[in-house]
Amino acid sequence: MARAKNIVYLYSEVMPYAIAVMRALVQEFGVEVDCICWDERKRTPFVPVDEPGVYFHKRSTFNSDSIIQFLEDRAPSLIYVSGRMDPLYLEAAVHMKSRSVVVTGSDNQWTGSMKQRLAAILSPILYKKYFEYFWVPGPRQYEYAKRMGYADSKILKNHLSADTLIYNKAYEANKEFKQVKYPHNIVFAGRFASEKGLDILIAAFTEAKRAKESDWKLTLIGAGDM
Repeated sequence: MARAKNIVYLYSEVMPYAIAVMRALVQEFGVEVDCICWDERKRTPFVPVDEPGVYFHKRSTFNSDSIIQFLEDRAPSLIYVSGRMDPLYLEAAVHMKSRSVVVTGSDNQWTGSMKQRLAAILSPILYKKYFEYFWVPGPRQYEYAKRMGYADSKILKNHLSADTLIYNKAYEANKEFKQVKYPHNIVFAGRFASEKGLDILIAAFTEAKRAKESDWKLTLIGAGDM
């Protein structure tokens, strides 16, 4: 039997929304996905589990030689690297760049800071040395990729997604109830960390409640430093 085409993710801390994308790649394009992801230095308790066509490998089990051997054995048509935070991933990207399409994901927003302007000048060393494409979630991240010197044709959009199957199932299971009494509850599900802007969310919700009394609730679900 011919082996399915392979995509390899070199990921920091994988989350369910990323797995939803991997699952869609398997189902829609008939590929196999291997994901090497951090199992140490984790900020959340989530542990991914293999599923049909998607296989997870612990980052702690790889070194320079073994990750190169792994990639050469898989011969992936595409490698996705979740940023510049892991030197081993960058080493692997350089090694495989002439054999695979190497894409990085970034949610960095362009702010015009001195640090970012310096990064733009050093982009040939910081980014283009490793990655052929930038994959971004929105216009401010698109601007960041442009400032790093990437052409429009090398910037991919709609980076972040959600596991829509979960939400669709929840809707179908509760739609009759919602038609009778729609639940007035806003839910945040994610990591409790300052960079997520939870202070802004809570302040905005509190102000709205103060301006107009209502039975709406705000529910926050997750884990983290906060």
